Amino acid sequence: MTNNLKDMTILERKKATEKRMKTRKLVKNIIKLVEKELPNLTSAKQDKIIKKLQTIPLSWRKRYIDAMKGRSRAKAISYFCGECMGYVAKEECMCETCVLYSYGGNK
Repeated sequence: MTNNLKDMTILERKKATEKRMKTRKLVKNIIKLVEKELPNLTSAKQDKIIKKLQTIPLSWRKRYIDAMKGRSRAKAISYFCGECMGYVAKEECMCETCVLYSYGGNK
């Protein structure tokens, strides 16, 4: 697809519009989730979490929210260890230089 609107076909414009709408809907859903799950945070902290959630795979977002609630050390370790391993949950962490290694992140 080209960036110049004049050069885009009708189908390309429609696809670009659908992609923008999908992205907006995703961001709105993330904002609602953060406001519901983490209401006591400052708006600046919520904004940082919202930006982070946009980069996290869908299957890991709930784990990140649970980690950010600060109620469970095990969930926080599990999430951050998974992030280090590229969001592959089934692999066992072998990074002995990691500060979380001694806590057994994804074991």
